[in-house]
Amino acid sequence: MSMSKRIALSVVLFLFLLVLLDILGLGIPVQVLLSLVIGWILFFYRVVPNLHYSGSGISSGMVWFGLLVIGLAIWYRRIAQSVATVAEVPGGEVAASEGVGVDGKATSGGGTSITWLHAIWVGFRGSLALLLLFVSSVCIIGIVHQSYWLSEYPGRWTTSGVGEVARRSQSQDYLHNLVIGAHNFNSAKKSQESEVGGRRLVPYPLSGGEFSPEGRGRHGWVTYMLPFIEQKPLYDRIDLDRDWDDPVNKEPMSKEIGLLMNYRIRPPDGRLVGGYGPAHYAANVHVMGPNRGYDFEDIPDGSSQTIVFGEITTAIPAWGSPTNFRNPMLGLGSHPHGFGGPWKDGGTQFGFADGRVMLLSPDIDPAVLKALSTPAGGDTLRNDWWRK
Repeated sequence: MSMSKRIALSVVLFLFLLVLLDILGLGIPVQVLLSLVIGWILFFYRVVPNLHYSGSGISSGMVWFGLLVIGLAIWYRRIAQSVATVAEVPGGEVAASEGVGVDGKATSGGGTSITWLHAIWVGFRGSLALLLLFVSSVCIIGIVHQSYWLSEYPGRWTTSGVGEVARRSQSQDYLHNLVIGAHNFNSAKKSQESEVGGRRLVPYPLSGGEFSPEGRGRHGWVTYMLPFIEQKPLYDRIDLDRDWDDPVNKEPMSKEIGLLMNYRIRPPDGRLVGGYGPAHYAANVHVMGPNRGYDFEDIPDGSSQTIVFGEITTAIPAWGSPTNFRNPMLGLGSHPHGFGGPWKDGGTQFGFADGRVMLLSPDIDPAVLKALSTPAGGDTLRNDWWRK
C-alpha cells in the first residue's frame, strides 16, 4: 500500500472514531479537537470586528518594543566583546590585546567584528521571546483560573460542552469588567458631582438610568461607564445634551460593544430591530435604578452579597437605553423582563459588588435571591450559602 493511501486510510479511520465518540455521548474529545483546529478562526471572527484601535497606544507600544530591542542589542554586543577579548586564534596563539571576530579572525584594538545589524537581530529575537514569555504567563494564569472555576462546579463539565464552558467563562470575565468599570466610575466621582471626559456634570453615584424631571429618558448607565471600560472614543461621539435615541446619537448608539455581547446568544435574538447596539447584561434595579444608585463600598448589606449586573436573554435592550435595569426577584429565566442565562443548565451568572461573578441556579431559594437583590434589606446569609 502506498504512503498516500495509508495517510488517507488513517484520516478516514480517525474521523470515524471521532464520529463514534460523539454518537456514544463522549463528545468532549471531538469538541477539544475542533476548538484547537478552527477555534482560533471563530475567535478572530467574533472579536476582531469589536476591536477599537488606538493610534497612540500602537505607537507607544512600538516605541517601547524598539527601545527593548536596542537595549538588548547593546547588552549582547558588550557581552560578546568581553568574552572574545581573550580568545584562542587558529594556530594555538592567544590574542590578549586583540579581539576575535565571530568568524575566528582577529580584529585590532580589541572587541569583536559583530556588526550592529547582527546585534539588533539578536535583540529583536530576544525581545520577541520576552513578549511571548509574558503572553504565555498570562495564558497559564488563565488556565489555573479556569481549572479552579471548573473544580468548584464539576457539573459544568457534564452539563456543558467545551464550547459552552468557554462562552460561560467569557461572560464571567465581561461581568467582572463591568463591575470594575462601575467601581472606577464611582471612585472618580466620589467627592462631588463632576465632569466625565471634560463635559457636562454627571451625578454620583452611577444610576441605572438618567431621567428628566418630566420623566423623559436621557441616558443609561452604559453610556456614562464608556470611558471606564476602554470605550472613550465612542463616548466622545455621543452628545450628552441630547437624549440617547435622538437622531444625532443614532450612529454611535448603533455600535456593538464586545463587553456587552454574550456570544452564546445568536442573531437575531441578540440584535435590535431598531438598529441600536444590544446589551446582553442589565443592572439590578435595587442597586442602580432610575436617577438613583449606590456607591458599592457603602452598601449596607455588604458588597459580597449584593448583585449589581446579570445576564439577560429576553427583551434585549439597547445598551444606550436608560431603562436597562431589572429586578432579580422576578426569578431566573422565568420572566420575559427578568434575568436569565443562555446556558444548558438554566443557570444565570451575576456580577456582585465586590467583583465576584457567580452562577445562580434557577431553583435558588427565593429568600436567598431576595437577600442578594436588595442592598439594604437587612438580610444575613451564611458565608457558604451558594453551596446549599
